[in-house]
Amino acid sequence: MAITRGGVVIDPASTSGKGVLDLIHESLLLLDSVGRITDINRASESLYGWSAEQAQGQLADDLLQSRSLSGAENPASNLHRAGSWEGELRRRTVSGDEVIVDVRWTLDRDADGKVIGIVETGRDITARRRAEQALDDSELRYQNLFNAMAASFWELDFSAIGPMLRALRVAGATDLRQHFVEHPEFVRDMMRATRVKRVNQQTVALFGAGDPQSMQGSVEPFWPVESSSVFAESVIAAVSQSPSHFAETRLQSVDGRLLDVLFTACFTEEAVRKGLLLVGIIDISERVAARATVERMQSELARATRVSMLGELTASIAHEINQPLAAITTNAEAGLRWMRRAEPAIEEVNALTLRIVDDARRAADIIDRIRNMAVRGSPQRVPLQINEVIDEALRLLRHEFSAHGIRVRLDVATDLPPIHADRVQLQQVLVNLCVNALQAMVQADTPQRSLHLRSLRGDHNDHIQVDVEDNGPGIPADQRDKVFDPMFTTKPGGMGMGLRICRSIIEAHGGAISVGPCRNGHGAAFRFALPLSSAPE
Repeated sequence: MAITRGGVVIDPASTSGKGVLDLIHESLLLLDSVGRITDINRASESLYGWSAEQAQGQLADDLLQSRSLSGAENPASNLHRAGSWEGELRRRTVSGDEVIVDVRWTLDRDADGKVIGIVETGRDITARRRAEQALDDSELRYQNLFNAMAASFWELDFSAIGPMLRALRVAGATDLRQHFVEHPEFVRDMMRATRVKRVNQQTVALFGAGDPQSMQGSVEPFWPVESSSVFAESVIAAVSQSPSHFAETRLQSVDGRLLDVLFTACFTEEAVRKGLLLVGIIDISERVAARATVERMQSELARATRVSMLGELTASIAHEINQPLAAITTNAEAGLRWMRRAEPAIEEVNALTLRIVDDARRAADIIDRIRNMAVRGSPQRVPLQINEVIDEALRLLRHEFSAHGIRVRLDVATDLPPIHADRVQLQQVLVNLCVNALQAMVQADTPQRSLHLRSLRGDHNDHIQVDVEDNGPGIPADQRDKVFDPMFTTKPGGMGMGLRICRSIIEAHGGAISVGPCRNGHGAAFRFALPLSSAPE
């Protein structure tokens, strides 16, 4: 059977014709009118494993176990009706392997138009179809995982943010973080440009939406203004090629409820290239509420401990208040005497009156400090100087130190920057540490008792350190790891909560507290450090 290619008649029976067929890279099968193989080229031999001699005279469908992948379509009927057919066939090679071939059949006719054979060209697409199937399977697994996860998952399109950031660069913005801080409206614009492509059912339930489609659109409605900084930081993380970014924040549901969540954004290289962002959100509302409850209980316990401590310091408090009251009484009596003179000494009375005002204010300050330590109140972190807190704590204990013969040495750095902290809580820590040192020295009957307080910059200038050292009996090495445990105490009648509360306060401020021997080997040394970056956001 002769075939025509590009207007040239090729006779496969001739040597030159056979050579031309072998030059064709696609598989070529020549069939007679009923589908028997009359010849195949070298590409077919390579694809199916049959030689031309083995294949000749056999029905192609039987030899290759052909099955159409086009459903109910009958390729042979379509071929004879239309004169050609193309589609995909699943076939078997000589070794039993399955291949998928993209084939095209064309009827070969003689000069009178009579069908004399069929010409089939085929292309092996097995690898391509397997890759496509693997991709489909992967997408199906991803989709199933995406929908089945108990956490909230979002697939976002943030491709519009890239041009916005490039425009910023062209305009001269070099510090994105600073620009976001100075232009919060730009962050909101980025949110509006970020679109929700897909969410899972857990997201629908968590955010109170009717269905996933109702959440498609801009992400901006789900981000309250107070959480804009977290979104901005996630953009900076993506630009910085960080693999992910996570933070605790608040998001807003469809009906306006605020949700405490753990926000996680994942920046895979392929996803970023496509302008896609995968976000996971875990509802931590119960955890945040439980943490707030614990913090409230700790605050109440700290207050109860302060009240108990104030009870122990009654003598010191009375002494502190009596001093300005006694001065007020003395100055008032002297003023009366000056006024009863035949010629009242107005200047002297005026000076005495000013002293009375100063002493009254001093007494009021003392009462105010004591009241602040006793009343219930949430922690208030404000900028303050640690040296002022040390001075206030020592003034409260001045009478106690004098009564027990304790010499106080103060060694404070004068160039310390302010820290953000709660004044009353830090006073409580310092008073507790000083009282513990005092009681330890008295209980051990230490001669020449001394207390050394020191404030200084930390080793790396990123925190402030305060040391409280005494020359008492010290703390045995096997007890140093236990002194901050609740209910552990070495004092008769002690509750074992003071140092535990001290640690809670310091750690709540982002710092750390420890205990060890003094530098000279005698007594105990408590040290706590507070970070300079402890200012609240």
